[in-house]
Amino acid sequence: DSEVKSTSTVSLNLRVIRSFFSNCLEKEYLEEHPFKYIKIKKSQLRTSCPTGEDFDNLVEIFRELVERPFPKPEIKTGGKFKKKEDKKWLGDHQWFPHVIWIILNTGCRIGEVLMLKWKQGDTDYINKGLTYSFSYLSDDFNLLSIYFKRGYRELPVKPLKPVFNKIPKTYTVKDGEKETSRKKVYVFENKRTGDPHLTTTAANLWKKFVRDYNLNENWTIHSLRHGVATALLNGGKTSFETGQVLGHTTTEMVSRYGHGTIKNKEETLSLLHRSKKKKKKSKKQT
Repeated sequence: DSEVKSTSTVSLNLRVIRSFFSNCLEKEYLEEHPFKYIKIKKSQLRTSCPTGEDFDNLVEIFRELVERPFPKPEIKTGGKFKKKEDKKWLGDHQWFPHVIWIILNTGCRIGEVLMLKWKQGDTDYINKGLTYSFSYLSDDFNLLSIYFKRGYRELPVKPLKPVFNKIPKTYTVKDGEKETSRKKVYVFENKRTGDPHLTTTAANLWKKFVRDYNLNENWTIHSLRHGVATALLNGGKTSFETGQVLGHTTTEMVSRYGHGTIKNKEETLSLLHRSKKKKKKSKKQT
């Protein structure tokens, strides 16, 4: 198809169809898998992602953004960063920097972060039959439980606890002439719909961000997962340890390396929770 520009898109669609038929086979609706003799090409490797100093630079940018009061007050400042500081869209979407900060510190997928709930919901369980994707925080904000792409994992997120404590748990909505306070189900909830913010909304804001900060416009939000993986591997973590954090649960990897523990993943993620860089003091001339 001349309209399809990415082989990754084709591979993704074929994997979704294959998964559907696999589910039908498990429930004995089919006697044989239609994809039994079909090989799906691997997605193209992502060649553009933030690594090394580029990744560290992103971490420092978003560290500064999430350290601002939530919601961000409209304060104009001078200096060379005036244009970046005054971008109205950042003030209108205070949730966005916090989403990216969580990704940079956990390697989570954008969908896993956007659907994150403050606590476990009634349907957030793994069943033998159909199980919907979910992610939720423990009551003490120390653990993140995720079920996504038919894989379950738990991540220790204690270093992110101050961020979660700062994010508002309620918002005000108008009910006729009255204003009422509504308790949020999702950490990043759209108060107009009561649903999580859309991935397309986050993607559009990301495009604005990389333009405003003069960064590589080939980077996407998903590129950050590749940046996190590179940071962990370069930090000495094994492919298995990195895969356990990112949710890469292929049969080959599990059978080769075994199973990870919360303690292993806590040590792995500690590489991402680095302290703020100290500014070098300029030497006074005598």
